[in-house]
Amino acid sequence: MAARRSLRVLAQTKHIDRSQWLSLRRTGIGGSDAPAIVGVSAYRGPLQVWTEKVAETPASDPPSEAAYWGQRLEEVIAAEYARRNHCRVRRVWALWQHPTVDWIIGDPDRVVSAAGARGGLEIKTTSRARAAGWPTNEVPWEYQIQALHYLLLTDWDYWDVACLIGGQEYRQWRVEHDAERLRMLREIEREFWAWVERGTPNPEWLDGSPQASQAIARMYPPEADSSGRMWLLDADVQVLEQLHTVETNLRNMKLWRDRLRNQIQARMAQQQADEAIYQGTVVATWRATEREILDTERFRREHPDLWRQYARVSRYRVFRIHPWASHADDEEVDDATT
Repeated sequence: MAARRSLRVLAQTKHIDRSQWLSLRRTGIGGSDAPAIVGVSAYRGPLQVWTEKVAETPASDPPSEAAYWGQRLEEVIAAEYARRNHCRVRRVWALWQHPTVDWIIGDPDRVVSAAGARGGLEIKTTSRARAAGWPTNEVPWEYQIQALHYLLLTDWDYWDVACLIGGQEYRQWRVEHDAERLRMLREIEREFWAWVERGTPNPEWLDGSPQASQAIARMYPPEADSSGRMWLLDADVQVLEQLHTVETNLRNMKLWRDRLRNQIQARMAQQQADEAIYQGTVVATWRATEREILDTERFRREHPDLWRQYARVSRYRVFRIHPWASHADDEEVDDATT
């Protein structure tokens, strides 16, 4: 049985508000951060976590509907876990910190009181659609990494995960203390935290994914001061050259695509056909459709007071590549970034 580690308590969390809790989480890597850092989270990546840690003001978006019901059902799932496993569970109203590594933190859901080994409990709710993609008889990767993080924090013997699927199917798994896996996770987290301390993201995280784009947009929101200038390095210019080549290729590919579409559409127009068939199979359609849309220009002109009442200003940044000496004849390329 693992010896009981003397954990430090960063804060008691029962009576703090969400903004305070989010600020405290910026001081280290928590349980829900670990899967994103490792790359097994369905919702976040390492760049998003890095942005949350270095941002001057933590994000304070309200919990989603799914997160709200997950919190509401925690007590029910914890009670069912205790009933099935003939043990007691105790809620943890604290943010814990590793006794020697400041950036290893966590606020686990429950501590398990049972004879023998020491363990904890993480409580989850999810949909049937998401659970359908899980491996058979194995702990889902995202849950495994979160449980391992708590074992890294506490050095306890096991961490259980209890999950309610679709509101009507209960499953539970156990993640055992494994020194080698904990060593590997600690190294991954240590490397990540080094990037946080540098204040610079790992270039490998800039992978073009929607999550990466959202994280970068948060680093420089429209409300931020935009009066500064950046002098490019040679390496930056090389990236711009590559980007220029890709943009040119994309424009050419779009033109090629439209030319091919034109050829098929022209043939269908000549035949007055809305279906194109090959060897008995419909391979293309070109059907008339209609939809109702609001004539916003007319509405604004005829009902200016109502327009002002319901109009919403959307602020965003536009990334524009301007022609420079070696590309003086090229068109500007815009990329709106929300």
